[in-house]
Amino acid sequence: MSKISFPAFIPSKYALHNLNGISSYYSRKQGLGDVKKIEKVILEAKRKVEKEIGYSFLRPLAVCIYFDTKDSFRCLHRELSSSMLLVPYSGSDGSLIAIHSETANPVNGDRDRMLRHLSHEFVHLANWEVSGSVKKMGDKSIGMKIPPWLDEGLAEFISLRITGRLANFLESRMVTAIAKSCTPRQIDQFLNNFDSDGRTEAFAIVTSVVQVILAKTSWSELFKDAAKISELEKNWGRYIGGGRRGDSISISE
Repeated sequence: MSKISFPAFIPSKYALHNLNGISSYYSRKQGLGDVKKIEKVILEAKRKVEKEIGYSFLRPLAVCIYFDTKDSFRCLHRELSSSMLLVPYSGSDGSLIAIHSETANPVNGDRDRMLRHLSHEFVHLANWEVSGSVKKMGDKSIGMKIPPWLDEGLAEFISLRITGRLANFLESRMVTAIAKSCTPRQIDQFLNNFDSDGRTEAFAIVTSVVQVILAKTSWSELFKDAAKISELEKNWGRYIGGGRRGDSISISE
């Protein structure tokens, strides 16, 4: 097993071992029992995503389990919540998912929660890989070839479906999407702004949109022709609210 080329995001003293083809980095201060517990969920999430979308990852995969937020800050140069997961890097040489340990925050030991969030991140990696996108933290997404609304909508929809939480999410969230009509680009702005009050509603909307899209086509078909995504945006209104709300969408500021 060879190391993947993003050492800046991984503490130099972290241990490394092969997790069924995934490079797993973790602190030697972390109890091995906790490490093995989260690694089991990592493998489950990867397996479920691959089965759900009918795709096998080609880029080398790695996961870094930060012992605490001090370690993640030193490597990512950004203050993160101790419960946060993200992908700081994905390119032709490999992709890295960064998470925090159960020691950093007990919620990271919740199997169901972590399965949902890890599945979400694995869907992002699949989206980026098949679309030829490149992502590096701080690059303002200049290498992305998939719009945020579709990227986040697919990741949210598929991870919720995998964990059996899709129906409850859509039922509880879509009713809050009120007050302002938006275009796909405006939705992208809400999704990219972590401080936006409308971000939650934006996630609900794109999840509902993707639900309708995937009822008519498969995940893999979406990426076979770049014109397909442009066509989806052109007919955006048809997919709003599960295809039942006409040609406009609404979202709070």
